[in-house]
Order: sequence, then C-alpha cells, then structure tokens
Amino acid sequence: MKNFTIIVPFLFSLLMIGCAGSQGNDPARPTDDIPDAVFTETTKSLLEAANDTYEASNDLALAAREVFIEHFSRGSYLHLPTNYQGAYFDEGDFVVQVSDNDHSDYDFLYELECARVETVKHTRKELEDLREILWKILKDEHGIDVVSNSIDHKNNAIEIEVFDRYTDEKKAEIASYVEDYPVIIKYVDYHHITAAEALDMLYNSFEFKERGTRNYPDDYAGYYLDGDLGQNNYVLVVMITDENSTRYDFFKGYENVRLETAEYSLNEMRKILIEMPSELMKELGLPYMGAQINMQQNIIELTFADTCTDEQKAIIDEYVKDKPVAVGYDPKSYPEVQTAV
Repeated sequence: MKNFTIIVPFLFSLLMIGCAGSQGNDPARPTDDIPDAVFTETTKSLLEAANDTYEASNDLALAAREVFIEHFSRGSYLHLPTNYQGAYFDEGDFVVQVSDNDHSDYDFLYELECARVETVKHTRKELEDLREILWKILKDEHGIDVVSNSIDHKNNAIEIEVFDRYTDEKKAEIASYVEDYPVIIKYVDYHHITAAEALDMLYNSFEFKERGTRNYPDDYAGYYLDGDLGQNNYVLVVMITDENSTRYDFFKGYENVRLETAEYSLNEMRKILIEMPSELMKELGLPYMGAQINMQQNIIELTFADTCTDEQKAIIDEYVKDKPVAVGYDPKSYPEVQTAV
C-alpha cells in the first residue's frame, strides 16, 4: 500500500453489519446511534452513502462495504488512500470513488461480485468548496431561494434544490449561470415546506458577523414553533416589529410559516439582557440568578433567588417597570427553563 493517510478514530465495531447470508433480514442502518462528532467529512462520506441509499442496496453490496472498511481499518482508525473521494450504492453495487486512475490500492474490490472503483473528475473538496459559495451567489446575486444543497456522489456533482416558483425566463437564467459547474438543479414544490426548512431559510437570510455570529435585522423579534408535540404539524412563527416590512416576503405562499407582530425586536431585548447582570449584581447587589429571552412571549424572563427581601423586590419592580421583563423567584441556582436565542 502507498499514499495513505490516517483519517480518524471511530467506533469500528458499531459499523459492522451482518450481511452475508442475511437475505430477508433488515439490519440496522450503518450510521444509527453513532455520534457525528467522531467522524471527519471524509469518513462520513462513506457512512452517509450507505445511509442515504440503503434501500437501493442489497446484502452483497453491504458485505462489500464491510470488506472495504475491514481492509482499511487499523485498530480503531480508517487508513484511507489519499485519492479516496467517497462511496455510494448504485443498484446493488458498492462504488468507491477516487481522484485518479491509480486503482491499485483497491484491487481487492475487483474480486467481489458487486463492488467497483471509478475515477471522478471533481474531488470531494472541490465540490465542498463550490457548495459553500454557490448558494450565497444564487441568493445574493440572482435572488434565488435555495432550499438545500448537497453532494450527489453518484453524479459527482452538487444537487441544489430550488423552489419551483420562478418563471421560465428566471429558470433559464439559473441554468445559464450553473452550466459550467458540476451542478444539478432540482425544482421542488414551494408550498410544501417543513418548519425546519423554513427556519433554515430564515437564518440563511441573516448576515454573518466576522466571528460567525448572526447580525439580526432591527425588525426581527425572534421565532417560535407552533404545533402539537409528536404530531409533525409544526408551523414556524416569525416575530417582527414592523407589519409592513418586506424583508420576509420570501416566505409568501408557504403553508407552514406565518408572521406575527411584536413590540420589541430581538436586538433590543439582547441589549437589555447584556446590561442587566452588571446593573443588578454590581450596582444594586441583588441575588440575580439568570435571564433568558422568551421569543414567543416577546419578553425577558428574569430570575432571582427566593431569598429576596421585600425591599429588594421593590427595587426589582422599579427596575423592570418600563422594560419587557417578567420576574420570577426560584430556590434553584439556575432558571428552570432555557429558551434558545
């Protein structure tokens, strides 16, 4: 073997699936119950391939995948060739992708019935880098709402899902822009969008600061999910302070999204949240325990120890009377409920 690199330690024993002679059984999916954090993107590509196309595979292809992993494992490490780019299942075959015509490190696969090696034009890193910038260019320069973008290993391309809400002229513009890239455009029904997909669109519409934090618009007051637990009927409710704002027009026509007006923006509440600990603890000496933003109620929930005296409570009431704050007293050392911001 040559040109090898150590990739990442991982739970090898959990990856082994009993496939030989298991026709008729339904083995667990390869990535079930394995934390994503233990994999690099290179290693995950192999596991995701098996997971994404599991139903299209058969026992022999899964067995070929086991042979592949066993061949390149060194204890708890995968020791993959540097030209390895990914893998996928194709109509019962386990297919390994490499970046050049040197397949010698994979000769053992040619002895198997349903495994093969193919040379790809575009490396995984090239596709990852392109995927990172394409959605932003389509959004910012072409005004396109991208639902998702992912790597299509089988076609060695990026698959970009776009809502089917554009004219033929606009679609021709999109096609013209991506024609020189390894890109597949897929149009999907924009009326049927999950709350999670809508939330992704919302957060993708915000600009990023230098350190990766989001820069929220001054008319944005947060969001919450409205629905019944376990019923898969959630609606994304976006809170805004200006009912005439056109900033969120990209949500028009979606079934699982609605806008509601609120008095205070998220930026206003965050400013208060940042200032309060210093004022309450250092200046007033109160037994302050914590605070959090409740976006659904459009308030800050402020928690003090229940040892507060009546005099201290009067000071607190005076402090919060003109602020979007609800006060609670708790014997614990932390707020009972946490609300994500």
